[in-house]
Amino acid sequence: MAMLLKIGLSTHNLLVTLSFLIICFYVIICPHNKVEESFNTQAIHDIIYYAGNVSQYDHLVFPGAVPRTFLGPLALSLFTLPLSPFFSKTCVYTIARTCLGLFFLMGLSALANAARQHFGSSIGNRFLLITALQFHVMFYASRCLPNTFAFVLVLHSLAALLQGADLRFIFLSGLAILAFRAELILFYGPLLLFGLYFQLVKIRPALILAGLTTTFGAVCTSVFVDSFFWRRWLWPEGEVFYFNAIENKSSQWGTLPFYWYFLIGLPKALLCTTFLVILANLSILCDRRTRMRYPTTLLFGLELAAISFVLVYSFLPHKELRFVLYAVPIFNFMAAFSWESM
Repeated sequence: MAMLLKIGLSTHNLLVTLSFLIICFYVIICPHNKVEESFNTQAIHDIIYYAGNVSQYDHLVFPGAVPRTFLGPLALSLFTLPLSPFFSKTCVYTIARTCLGLFFLMGLSALANAARQHFGSSIGNRFLLITALQFHVMFYASRCLPNTFAFVLVLHSLAALLQGADLRFIFLSGLAILAFRAELILFYGPLLLFGLYFQLVKIRPALILAGLTTTFGAVCTSVFVDSFFWRRWLWPEGEVFYFNAIENKSSQWGTLPFYWYFLIGLPKALLCTTFLVILANLSILCDRRTRMRYPTTLLFGLELAAISFVLVYSFLPHKELRFVLYAVPIFNFMAAFSWESM
């Protein structure tokens, strides 16, 4: 048993290293960014080179359609700042993206480790390999998008949920929703129900207190930090949610049909593993013995939560793959289950 555990851990470390090399590869061959990344990219630059002289910051001249939080760029800048005197601005940006990719990978590794407890090291390792070989997840891992900052928290929160660390799950999910992507409430709602059903989350005074404290702390932190940088009182993610969900102005950037995520977006992200996900579901639905096992039931419940998120999100007319990319790791678990069963 000890030998098998050692082999499993060494394989895990090897796959994590492979994933990091792939992320670095994408950082190097794709050095430029799209307009969606411009705010965070410029914010990292301004924090490093202008520090407290906010009047020089780019966002005051080019604010964009909606205000974004400075919490993500601020965190990356803290790790990049010590190296900035020794490298060019281009290299500093590359270092910042590599740091973001490393934080993402830490979350991915934590999720794979958490999965080992329920599904075994084989599925955990297959999950890592599948994810590493998919283009979109590894590509977005180092992009300075609000979605990527949120994705880091999503991975750690999923790991906490599978480990039954419900207080940590509540904290991380609350931070992801209130500071980075408000629409993640559509993702965490089904996940919370999943956690309650499988007793990974237990309603008690400590949990309620954690939820209230996280809500108050995340909103206040965002308001105080971002109001300083934006030079007016605001809660960025509140304004973004109102713009996208209430006013539905995101549709000005184009619309796609309801079925796009299920028939085009997710298959594009999953690539060949789409067939493994389908096979896994057929196996669970058609084989009663497979369906009755606790790990399988747990995995199927996790997938239902992900499907619910994508289904509800499909009602918003403006669609981009990065909006639902948080569900891909869950589908990759299903693919890993199918692969192991062959």
